[in-house]
Amino acid sequence: MTRVGASQVFFNVVAGFNARKLIQDHKTVMNVMKAVSLDSFEAMLKPIEDVSRAIGVYIGSIKEISQEMGKATVEFEKFYGSSDEPQKQKAMADALKEVGLEYAKVGTEALAAGSRAAQVAAIVGEENIPLLVEQAEILSNISDLTSEESMKGIIKLQQQTGVLYGDLNTVQFQRLSQLEKEAVLTTNSAKALDALNTIANRSVAVEGELVETMTNFAAQGALVEESFADMAAMSAVLLEAGEEAGAAGRALRMIYARMGGDIGGARGELEAMGVEVINTSGEMNTMRHITQQLVDMGWDRMTSAQKQNIAQTIAGNRHYVRFIKLMENQARAVQLSEDALNDVDSAAEQAKTAMEDYAYQLDVARAKGENLK
Repeated sequence: MTRVGASQVFFNVVAGFNARKLIQDHKTVMNVMKAVSLDSFEAMLKPIEDVSRAIGVYIGSIKEISQEMGKATVEFEKFYGSSDEPQKQKAMADALKEVGLEYAKVGTEALAAGSRAAQVAAIVGEENIPLLVEQAEILSNISDLTSEESMKGIIKLQQQTGVLYGDLNTVQFQRLSQLEKEAVLTTNSAKALDALNTIANRSVAVEGELVETMTNFAAQGALVEESFADMAAMSAVLLEAGEEAGAAGRALRMIYARMGGDIGGARGELEAMGVEVINTSGEMNTMRHITQQLVDMGWDRMTSAQKQNIAQTIAGNRHYVRFIKLMENQARAVQLSEDALNDVDSAAEQAKTAMEDYAYQLDVARAKGENLK
């Protein structure tokens, strides 16, 4: 900009000098000088216009961010309740923004996650909303999910499996004190995220795909007391085998349903083969136990026709190929599950390590700036 201005001034000086030297008519000289003066004035306006334009863009960005923050705050207050206690609402919203900042997330993202958590406050306890948001931010930082998507995933898995309650049921959890609830949620959410993180780190699946797959069948798996790690591991091997998350989840849901409900005679045919589908307590065995029995019966030595026949019996014509993929990778699924339980990659530690990176520190600074606008 400086070079353009200097060049412009030099041109105008030369123009004025030559006009007086070459043009004899006084009136014409004055007209030329007026034109040169106007040209100089226009050159002076250009930097001012650039500054004004920059200010306009900045103001526009502030308005946009303020509008987004306002909408996020209104949505959170809607689900959080306590409308008769505005100070309580503000205190909770501020607490969530602080949680977001710890993981380089702007206030709008933290409030979006908080809105989802507030919708299930009756289940986990209103005081535990920041705790859930923190777990969602950890999942978001180690995965390809946004804060809100992470919170939705955690809620869906909780509603289907009760993973956040551990060995407790809903009634038992609700009888706990606030401190006891916080301890249970902290411990079990960490275990679940560690399992997802470990399996994602050691397979081609990512946490977002694992969550999507599991939310399609986890309720069925929980009914037979399939472990969270085993469900995540089965999801991972199907994803590694080229299946889409939705299709893999639907396949596992159908397999559980066919064996549990003896659809198409699936359970009867397996039992005729010597596979124990129902245990001595009258409950269906876990998928891991059933697939291990098939391995012990010599799955690897069976012909392609025999494998297809068994797979069609168990999974039906639509999903039998996916069951074959599950069986071919059964040992890998077992190993991934064992790693998730015994050789854990901590999700919280990974998120903390990521926050030490310079890029994340810049994100924190950016988030602080946007929260102040």
